[in-house]
Amino acid sequence: MVTREGKTLPLGRIQVQCGFDSRSGHNLLIKTKNMAKIVENEKGFRLIEVSAEEMREIHPEMRGADWFPICDSCASGGLEKGVYVAVLNRWLCPKCCEKWYSAAVRYPEDARIEERNFNRYKEIIGL
Repeated sequence: MVTREGKTLPLGRIQVQCGFDSRSGHNLLIKTKNMAKIVENEKGFRLIEVSAEEMREIHPEMRGADWFPICDSCASGGLEKGVYVAVLNRWLCPKCCEKWYSAAVRYPEDARIEERNFNRYKEIIGL
């Protein structure tokens, strides 16, 4: 494992951020968390399962103490994880994602924007 101060390293399904303790002279594990994952599906939509904590890290406006995760569709709150739907550019709770997916049709003319959104979030999240 390569450890560099402030560097975030994906290790399988765990993400580790390492740092250096100047007092002891040792590399330190600062935090670990579950990483987002790409959701494969039969319709070919670009989906990423991502935790509320990871969404906070992506969007600075979500870092305040008064922010809590809500679904972009039903507005239910207190979610621990959801699914980023690239074609919609929305974060949905699992229930709304299933509802949307059951009726969704993938249109070729949406592919360019979907791919752009997906690649942007994939890069930000580190997938």
